Amino acid sequence: MAGSTVAQSRRIRGVDSSEAALVKAFRLGLARSPLRSDASRRTILQFYEFDGLSGRADVVVARVPARLRRRPAHSVLSNKTACRLVLALERSRTPLSANDLAVRLGLSAPTVRRWLAELRRTKVVVYNAGRFTVRWDTTRLPAVDLWSFEAKLTNWQRALYQATRYKAYSSKVFVVMPTNRARAAMKHIDRFRRANVGLITVDESCKIQIKRMPRREPPYSPSLYRMATALIAQTL
Repeated sequence: MAGSTVAQSRRIRGVDSSEAALVKAFRLGLARSPLRSDASRRTILQFYEFDGLSGRADVVVARVPARLRRRPAHSVLSNKTACRLVLALERSRTPLSANDLAVRLGLSAPTVRRWLAELRRTKVVVYNAGRFTVRWDTTRLPAVDLWSFEAKLTNWQRALYQATRYKAYSSKVFVVMPTNRARAAMKHIDRFRRANVGLITVDESCKIQIKRMPRREPPYSPSLYRMATALIAQTL
């Protein structure tokens, strides 16, 4: 797929000098890009400045099941306080009490108790002998395929680092750069290959070139992936 191109009639000025213009041109280019092809007939959604709690991606493309329905866990996991509690429990080697969580996260005891009650109600956490653990096996959420994109004008090293963080909840990640400023990144395309990160260039005519297509990988954080899924489900 390397070198694939898509042409658009609309032109966006300043793609080489403004990240906002670069992102806008990329968004318009996505409308007819091979990146949108989807034989599974899933609904394809775009999100901008997507905060997946592992960095803020400039663009996220989500392929969701045609019959995705909101579930009680979706509304709870779209709350950042609830997410912080789940992540703290997941990272702990032992079950934690409400007081333990309040101290670790710097939250008030009433706030912690409130959201733990919601997480118990939706079967995201389990309570036993005064302590809590995460139980993802009891929270069945539909599969959502997430691709994340980090746009940068010149600093491809920084973009590469940020894109790798989005692997926490994404199956594919990409760096997006202006066509006229991607030469340095292309010279180091092997770095992208080793990191399994894609590289895309965009010009003022919103033409997208896929310089490197990454292979699909499962997100490395089950919690962050489910939280990202919850945020997306809340928009439907």
